[in-house]
Amino acid sequence: MEHAEEILKDLPKYQLYNKLNENGDKDKYCNYCNNDKSILTPHEGLFDLCCLFAKNLITLPTVLQGVNDENERCRYFTFWIHDNIRKLLNTHSNDQSKIYIISSRFSLVLSAIKIFSLHNNCSYESRTDINFELWSKWKDLFDYITNYTEIQNKLNSNSSLCPKYLNYMSYIERVYENYSKECCNGNAKKCHFTFGSNPWCGQGYTLPKLICDKNKVLGDSMGGGEDEVTRQQHRTRSPSSQFSLASDGDSMSNDNMPLNYSGYYFKISLGLLLSGITFTLFYMYKFTRFGNWIHTKMLRAKKIDDNIDEDAKNFLELESSSVDANLYNDDYNVKYYPS
Repeated sequence: MEHAEEILKDLPKYQLYNKLNENGDKDKYCNYCNNDKSILTPHEGLFDLCCLFAKNLITLPTVLQGVNDENERCRYFTFWIHDNIRKLLNTHSNDQSKIYIISSRFSLVLSAIKIFSLHNNCSYESRTDINFELWSKWKDLFDYITNYTEIQNKLNSNSSLCPKYLNYMSYIERVYENYSKECCNGNAKKCHFTFGSNPWCGQGYTLPKLICDKNKVLGDSMGGGEDEVTRQQHRTRSPSSQFSLASDGDSMSNDNMPLNYSGYYFKISLGLLLSGITFTLFYMYKFTRFGNWIHTKMLRAKKIDDNIDEDAKNFLELESSSVDANLYNDDYNVKYYPS
């Protein structure tokens, strides 16, 4: 599977397989495999894998202590053991019947552990109608879906991965299409998804997908621009939603905006604010009780001013009997009496 390892490596959930690969004190669990040692030992690595299989099966909650859901722990365990058996047997034999006989030894080990109720409800079953290459594809699909959020973050931080993701996603889509045909039509035995309900066959479920603009991302990465990745998230029994994960290459954040643009937008904002205040006051004055109240107050104030002016006029007329004063003119006429 091209580019998968490059995209998945270092992702936290993908690294859980490393915890299952840790040998640690596996030797003290080898007694569960001793009855099958003569069959496993001629194939390099298989007996050691059997010891590790027993250790992980018994101590799974401790090994994968970061995974709280029991069914999810069993999924990791089941995909891990199938993948490791596949890798080892592919180097020894292409005879499917022989591969089945060897891999069935692990089922016997599981049965021995079950007697002591130490298997944490996880299972392993070797079947002639399920080859290990098929299990490998199911694991690839599981790893993609489980690590989807981290993949999206990785693409956002590294735009050069987008073309590789497109090739990887093309493979995953083919696998999921095949899985839907094989496993979502009541053929659960072949798909062996007995550890919990099968989330990939739920009504309305759609494979989550990131949409990369290959040309855009390549152009931006060569020119020092940002990547453009859009996530199309599909949820079971809910409509799909799309939203941008990265800023478009032509957009700017406020922190990076040139000073002249900042001043320009500030003036526009201030103008709009003042216009809004003016319109609000005008509307309140014309069409609300507040306007009537203001109008009444203004008329009352004007009437008081007119009364004050009238009183002042009468006062001046009474006090200026010897002065010919034109109260409505700025000039004053004073009478002259000759001596």
